Amino acid sequence: MKRGFLSNKNKKSPKSSPAPASDPKPVGASDGAQVTAGFQLSETCRPYSENPRIIEADYRHGQAPEASHFLYVPSTPGAATVVFIDHLANIQTISSWDVLNRPPPAIPDPPYVLEASSDKGIKMVARRPIAIGELVALERPLVVSRTDVAIAEDQSASGIFYRAALSGLSPATLSTIMALRNSFGPEQEPILGTLLTNYQPVIIPEIPHTEYSGLFPILCRANHDCSPNTNFFFNPRSFTGQFHAVRAIAKDEEITVLYSELAAPRDERRAELQEHYKFLCECSTCSLRPDLAEKSDSRRRAIGALIPMMHAGSYADDLTLARIEELLEWATEEGMYALYAEILVYGFGLGMRLGAPDVARKWSQMAATAFKILDGADSPRLS
Repeated sequence: MKRGFLSNKNKKSPKSSPAPASDPKPVGASDGAQVTAGFQLSETCRPYSENPRIIEADYRHGQAPEASHFLYVPSTPGAATVVFIDHLANIQTISSWDVLNRPPPAIPDPPYVLEASSDKGIKMVARRPIAIGELVALERPLVVSRTDVAIAEDQSASGIFYRAALSGLSPATLSTIMALRNSFGPEQEPILGTLLTNYQPVIIPEIPHTEYSGLFPILCRANHDCSPNTNFFFNPRSFTGQFHAVRAIAKDEEITVLYSELAAPRDERRAELQEHYKFLCECSTCSLRPDLAEKSDSRRRAIGALIPMMHAGSYADDLTLARIEELLEWATEEGMYALYAEILVYGFGLGMRLGAPDVARKWSQMAATAFKILDGADSPRLS
């Protein structure tokens, strides 16, 4: 799965200073007035309600349904740990959710630590062996924004809009955000650059047909790998972003996640990562010798060619069960576990079409196991 971004399609990269897994506040972050300086509501903002605390972002939009509003949770001034940026109707829906009044579930024995890295800034590392399917990390987002948020031109490039949005967060929360990396440098307004660098996709079933991005300050510390050992899943039941191990992870092994298109060949992946995150990928897949890299690219292209058909639920006349078996084998060898699960579902449909119910049933059962590994027991793909 790719990371989620705002509508200008900008996107993520390595990090800065280390923090232990038990402490969400990064080393080097500071609290108080020096953090909040420069963050205030703009002159176009005005209060909409106090409890829930909702701010109209720009009164010049009038009563337009697409006008942006900020919702702060909790509503107590100076104590908010989450800000939502959305249209008023959605903001009012979100403000009624009981899940936001409950703390997120805790992992009794967190299996990771954050460590300084000479070439990656910060990395997430396994402090003990991690089993396949194990929940590695989870946390609530600090910022949740619809990807097509409405911003006036005079408040976009200047950063006024996002400084206003973040101004209602607690100093500690704001400090955590400001300690994160902006991979865009001077080409992007710093606050927006930090958000774009670190956003992950957020799925809100209660608000269909709307895409959201969320800022997860610990999860965003995990670096990229083209064959990652974890899968990012947003769990709407607990309103948390989560990493699940897609294979066994050894003690001291780096914990990685995907930033790019999984089925793209190496040159395309590297170009995408360079454009959006400003680094050249040197993961084990990208560092293969030329003949093995060509073999990997060929396999990924073949799997990628199947994706449009999988999404459309269509089948080529010459597609066989043997071909599905071959693609499943390639997906496993390439470490493409997210697509492996989708191919199983697609293969189930093909098996039923071709009158092979036993094969279809086997793949359906394997798909259920795969989705539980990828997303955990709350996976919507298990129903």
